[in-house]
Amino acid sequence: MSHEFESGFFTRKAAWHGLGEVLDFAPSNWKEALAASGLGWHVSKRPLMFVAPSTELENPIIVSHSTEQFALVRDTDNSVLGYCKNAYMPLQNAEALKWCQPLVDTELWSYETGGSLKNGEFCWALLKQDEQEIVPNDVLKNYLLFMWSHTGKNSSVIQPTSIRVVCDNTLQMALGSKENRNTVAHFSSMPHKLSEIQTMYKETSMRFARQHELFDRLLNTAWNEDKRVQYLDKLVKVTAKTETALVAKTKKMANIRSQMGNLIVNGEASGAKSLGIVGTAYGAFMAATEFNEHYRGGGHVADRGVWVMNGFGAKHNQKAFTTALEMANV
Repeated sequence: MSHEFESGFFTRKAAWHGLGEVLDFAPSNWKEALAASGLGWHVSKRPLMFVAPSTELENPIIVSHSTEQFALVRDTDNSVLGYCKNAYMPLQNAEALKWCQPLVDTELWSYETGGSLKNGEFCWALLKQDEQEIVPNDVLKNYLLFMWSHTGKNSSVIQPTSIRVVCDNTLQMALGSKENRNTVAHFSSMPHKLSEIQTMYKETSMRFARQHELFDRLLNTAWNEDKRVQYLDKLVKVTAKTETALVAKTKKMANIRSQMGNLIVNGEASGAKSLGIVGTAYGAFMAATEFNEHYRGGGHVADRGVWVMNGFGAKHNQKAFTTALEMANV
């Protein structure tokens, strides 16, 4: 069971870990989403203090001193989620979901999932936009991902992302990295006007169309044995080490390469053989992302919410995508 997942809802389909509430229908408004996600709690900013003995010998009392730091505390259980300075204003969960409501009202998006990770440090809302089919029965669901945190050091992020239904691979990397991620430090700068919502929809649609175009090119790029070996060499470097401290790491990387190689070369990734994508750059890339999200990292498989959306899993996937494009000369 994942200790990273805290609470959340999932529309019509349970998550990979089987936790959270599964809804028959998407929430129609932010209040329903707030209740179903378990995000109905508030974060307050509380001053940090420290105590020190008095320097006066005749009156050795304990003196409290204020600091410039504040703790970000969840009011329901007094758990400390992060730290900040006085100028920092926490984004409340209700405010975040209220921001999503104008998008949902247009019926261009709908609430798909929402919840909290890492004991409330990170929260998210996933708004479904539409679907694409790369090859028959290989469906990509397109979303707008909104992530915010209560750590005091992470900005809110709004980013297009896709999920490949056949294996639950998260493909936000296929849309690029920083250039397709809107980082918002202050909530007041987020769009609310209808014209800006329409612009957002146009931009995300263009990005998903570009993703489809790139995937089509990878699908039409045949990879022989030499290409597959080169791809593995670029994704998983195994350098023999004789130092005792590094022998274990060498063995671990060799094992990772072997497992990923089986998925890519033998077409053991979900749906690869039946979809007819074995031996293509697209099949190799999808096999690599499936390995990164479902096999690599041991315990990270259970914690893949943070691992994939905001951690090393996302970086591994990004590398798998850019490397496939480079090798295919796209």
